[in-house]
Amino acid sequence: MNKKIILIFLVAFLIRLIALNQSLWLDETVTANVVENYKITQIVSEFSPTDFHPPLYYLFMKLWTNFFGYSEIALRMPSVLFSLATGYVVYLIAGVWGATFFLFNPLIVYYSQEARMYMMATFLLTGGLYYFLRSQKLEVKSQKFKLKFKSLLLMNLFFIFSFYTFYGSIFLIATILLYLLFKKRYKVFFVSCFLFLVSFILISPLLYQQLINSKVALAKITNWTLFCLQ
Repeated sequence: MNKKIILIFLVAFLIRLIALNQSLWLDETVTANVVENYKITQIVSEFSPTDFHPPLYYLFMKLWTNFFGYSEIALRMPSVLFSLATGYVVYLIAGVWGATFFLFNPLIVYYSQEARMYMMATFLLTGGLYYFLRSQKLEVKSQKFKLKFKSLLLMNLFFIFSFYTFYGSIFLIATILLYLLFKKRYKVFFVSCFLFLVSFILISPLLYQQLINSKVALAKITNWTLFCLQ
């Protein structure tokens, strides 16, 4: 990594430190409350069924805060680091300019300072995309077969973990699967579908509980205007 890209990442990191200790806002207080007051098993069994997101981010944050505490900076630092790590993956995919546009995108900077799961999901999705693109460059019948297998395995792991972090990840995952089908990469398509199906089945009981609980919660709201003003 040359001096130019190191400087870009350093400036991006310093920008993300600005006002990182400001008070938590509503959704961030949910993160703080969960990691401070729930045990790891309780996050999955008690909190997640009442939430709208998968539990992986909260589980990660529980481990993180055990070492670094519950201050505003400690809670937000993972998002800062995930955004920089994503920037590095973008650099591997699209070079210096791609990383620069990503790291200094105002929306990315905003979410990089938020104690929520979005930058973690972005990192995992970008990592999955990187290994997908890498696998496409390798010849199937060459001495690089092991590298191709490794890339496809890592691609699926990154995408599965992204789904366990943020359900919206399904849109990119579905796009990749459709691309594989369109390109007649049937073996990779079916293996990837199988792995994702297994991961979906594992989390489906939680998804079902969340769906039922969300319907109950929405049924109690008779006036959205009054609800939003509360």
